[in-house]
Amino acid sequence: VLSAIQIDTQNPLVQKISEITPKDLEDTLEFYAEYYPDLTILNFEQFDDIFSPVFNDIEETFGMVSGGSEVVDWYETLALVVLGCNAEPEAKVAYLFQLFDFDGSGNISTKEFQMTLEACIRGLGKVGSGFPKKASVNRALHQVFQEIDSDGNRELDFEEILNWVKRNQEIQETMATLSNIQNLDLAKLKFTQLCESYKEAFTKASQDGKVAQTQQLRENLVKFEYIKNLSSEELNSLMKLMDNSSQVKLEDFEEAIKNFAAFEIADFTRNKELDKGETRVMMSFKTGINMDLSKVEKLIRVINSSEKPSIHLADWLEFLRVPSAKDISVGLSLKRAFDNLDEDCSFTLDKEEIKKLVESTFKENLCRFLSSDEIEAFISRTVASIFEGFSSTELDWVQFKNYFSVIEEKVEIAIRI
Repeated sequence: VLSAIQIDTQNPLVQKISEITPKDLEDTLEFYAEYYPDLTILNFEQFDDIFSPVFNDIEETFGMVSGGSEVVDWYETLALVVLGCNAEPEAKVAYLFQLFDFDGSGNISTKEFQMTLEACIRGLGKVGSGFPKKASVNRALHQVFQEIDSDGNRELDFEEILNWVKRNQEIQETMATLSNIQNLDLAKLKFTQLCESYKEAFTKASQDGKVAQTQQLRENLVKFEYIKNLSSEELNSLMKLMDNSSQVKLEDFEEAIKNFAAFEIADFTRNKELDKGETRVMMSFKTGINMDLSKVEKLIRVINSSEKPSIHLADWLEFLRVPSAKDISVGLSLKRAFDNLDEDCSFTLDKEEIKKLVESTFKENLCRFLSSDEIEAFISRTVASIFEGFSSTELDWVQFKNYFSVIEEKVEIAIRI
């Protein structure tokens, strides 16, 4: 049913609706409930009264919504506004649930669900081409209702509908396309699927599933649309994240491709650049926490090579680049250790955390030649030397990895001595 409607993302009405905030929507619903609680068809004056606070050019907007008619349907209009506004999916489901729970029972009946579905489809039709046949809608109605009704009581409660929306990629894609905002659940779902697809490319370039030939892997990866559009420099940077001479180990590939896929999925506009919102999505499903904007802004400042408040793919790949090591796995392990120690996602480590990092990376080699006291003294001196010349008591990953070759050299000297 949804695939029959081709949403025009360049439609000015889509742009207008995507700017509506949850607060705008709540105010609109409250105003309607107070002054027009029984009205289902709106003329221009009524539309103006209800929606003028959220739409600047109300006459133009009314014309877009009405399609040239003198009236608009309240439920169709609001369904479109809810689906396309700047709100999380859970909030959108809550608004629609509130709107179509006519009897206030706290459940959606079959009839109410039918009205919800039809209003959403007709609303989407205002910003898209194509329209599903009524028979298709009716089939979808009964099929979807049964799928959502997990307890089989012929009524849908809020949790049943919300859980279904979270599982349904088509629904989430539609809302994301309308509002130009990708939610975390959708990003996680697409991220998992993309990583699996990329792993298939590795498997095809490998005979044993553990090691792949670099050139064959590269040829397999460029068949993917996003990678195909990378510049040669960007593609080379991606391959350097995983390449250990002419072969790529599975664990190195998985580490590198997950970080690349995270950027790709978050890049909802497909311009190889993440704004604050997209960066927040990427880091949230990478770290498992809903990162606040102050930390997102800090990360952008750490990574970005320009003054723009965004992260370009080239900067992200450079940020991920591990220190020059004889075995790339050592560098990747170091990055994982850095991220693990950065428990508060501040993207920096203090002296004690850096000390733990150096110790976890090199202690196994050092303990074969040095006593515990000697290792402790060596690591303390090494960490102290890292912070020389810095006024800050913390280092970010970019600053730290620039010293990796120095640390590695000191370890080798200590072992030789």
